[in-house]
Amino acid sequence: MWQPLALGIIIGAASGASLVLFLKDVFRGSKQKNRHQNTSAYFYWPLLGCGLAFAMLAGLLFILKVDIFSESTWFEFVDNRRVNEAEGARNIFLSVGGLAATVVGALTLGNAVRRSATMERQEGISRKLEINDRHRLEADTFTKAAELLGSENEHQRLGAIHSLTHLARTATGDLKNQIADTLAAFVRHQSIPVIIEANVVDAPANADESISAALKAILNGFANGEHQIDLSGAYISNLVVDDEVKNVIFDRCVIRKMVFNNLVSGVRFTGIRDGGHLIFCGAVRDLQIENAVFQKVSFQNSDVLRDANINGLYLYDCVFVQLIFSGKFVANNLDLVSVAFSRLDIANVKGVIAKRMAVLFFTHEHLIRLPEAWSDEDKALFFSKSEKLMELPSSPDHWMSPSSSNQSSV
Repeated sequence: MWQPLALGIIIGAASGASLVLFLKDVFRGSKQKNRHQNTSAYFYWPLLGCGLAFAMLAGLLFILKVDIFSESTWFEFVDNRRVNEAEGARNIFLSVGGLAATVVGALTLGNAVRRSATMERQEGISRKLEINDRHRLEADTFTKAAELLGSENEHQRLGAIHSLTHLARTATGDLKNQIADTLAAFVRHQSIPVIIEANVVDAPANADESISAALKAILNGFANGEHQIDLSGAYISNLVVDDEVKNVIFDRCVIRKMVFNNLVSGVRFTGIRDGGHLIFCGAVRDLQIENAVFQKVSFQNSDVLRDANINGLYLYDCVFVQLIFSGKFVANNLDLVSVAFSRLDIANVKGVIAKRMAVLFFTHEHLIRLPEAWSDEDKALFFSKSEKLMELPSSPDHWMSPSSSNQSSV
């Protein structure tokens, strides 16, 4: 008898210990849980499954007409006397232990699910706190840098620009757009005294370096087309842009020299007087230059194996001392309307239509190179819409008519 008794004690002790540990863990978790989180739901399904299994077992025993409460089910009888009582007792203890172990296992499974859900919830809270801390740090950095932009110390302004540029690398959405707008507003504001001085002398000797730094940061990091950038009235002394430039406004800017080494798309130059040199070394799409005066505007393509694309170049009411296309280009929608120039070179540009040019003025006919693919009729049409001047006017105001009427005549 001692063997089944010992086995029963072991099974009972293991089940009891498991139940005690389970209840301890549940009690500890209930003290730490969120008040609005009902953890008891995690035990419903395991207990329901356990009850369903017991019900199926009871149904099976009923069908088989097995009476578990009868001694003959557990013990073997010979001449109405029980034999091999040790084996019967062991079967009883194993059945009871298995029942207890099943219940404890179901509860343990529910507790494991509860702990897993609690850990996931805590990780979610930690992630939210981390995101909130990062946003708070970004907001503090942005506020401090924006304040330093107004400093009279140029080194502090340069540090603020560097800080905002570094912040924009990890910022997304509205904050990145706010940084771009803040830097653009800084450029416009700082350019006012520089432009006033530039009107007195040709080039200010002490031009603000922070303007160039902010322009480089904007055009080499923010001008990707997702957000329109307004640089109207900016002073641009000598700027080289390596990234793509999209959706930028350069109205009424003072430009000495500006080089674009990549795609230019959706960019506008209007109301510019005494402009210097514009150089476009990449593809051009929807570029508009209107009511402007430039010493030289050149489009350069150094790739001898592939033509550069010009998809939409609109030049209205402009004065160019030189308008040059160096290299091979394929143009789609190239308009020259109410434009004066001393030198024009479009010999290597394919797709130029003479009918899209009107009200042209030139000073030296021998400095005009028209597309090689043009027929004599196209060349005659070009010169029929052109007028020779003794000297180049200082601005398009001498002849400029409303742009709408000019454009409608093309």
